Amino acid sequence: TTTMILAYSPHLDDVVFSAAGYLYDRARLGERVKCVTVFTASVPGPTGFALACQTDKGLAPEVDYMALRRREDAAACDQLSIDYKHWRHREAPHRGYDSAAELFAGIKTTDPLNTDRLRGQLHDQLQRLQPREVLYPYGAGNHVDHLQLIKAVDELRGEFPDIRFRQYYDMPYARKFADRYPELNDTVKGYELSDKTLRAKVTACAAYASQVGFQFGGADKIAAVLGHQEYFRTAGE
Repeated sequence: TTTMILAYSPHLDDVVFSAAGYLYDRARLGERVKCVTVFTASVPGPTGFALACQTDKGLAPEVDYMALRRREDAAACDQLSIDYKHWRHREAPHRGYDSAAELFAGIKTTDPLNTDRLRGQLHDQLQRLQPREVLYPYGAGNHVDHLQLIKAVDELRGEFPDIRFRQYYDMPYARKFADRYPELNDTVKGYELSDKTLRAKVTACAAYASQVGFQFGGADKIAAVLGHQEYFRTAGE
């Protein structure tokens, strides 16, 4: 039987930026790979900081930003020959996080995210699909949506002792804040990407056209920022 890898992404790009090379290689070897993105809900008529998150990327206020991003993610996953699923939880700017600083300052006690629903979705999917491996974020950069997903997976993983849970270092955060992650250096080898795999990853990353300038400074800089290594750690270690 075909084995399966499930990769959980907070946003519509995190898994591809962080682990696309590894997943692309596994898919080419015949494994079934599925990327599930948690925070993808469209919110009509955004205002304030939520609206600024799209207008600062050159998108008009009337554009359905999250629909655009879901299309970008579908194109990226298709490039990598991996399945995708979009769960419709709202991103932090639509949950009362009102500035860039607030996104990285920890989970608010007033966060209206339905954590029971999220845990239930995770539990049902893990029970149904029984993947051999689950990838989820490490939390480099400390974004609240990443923290909420990590918390949910950590609360559940003990119930699935046969699944290998691994965390990917969130890119490009782990590069931008390299001083916080000294373990990611030339002496610690991550998962090595061949030139072919890196090219496939860069092509997939470039599909997120709305994010590439903001995250990398342009499509031509993706390879230099991300490099030939991807970094993972066994959950709980």
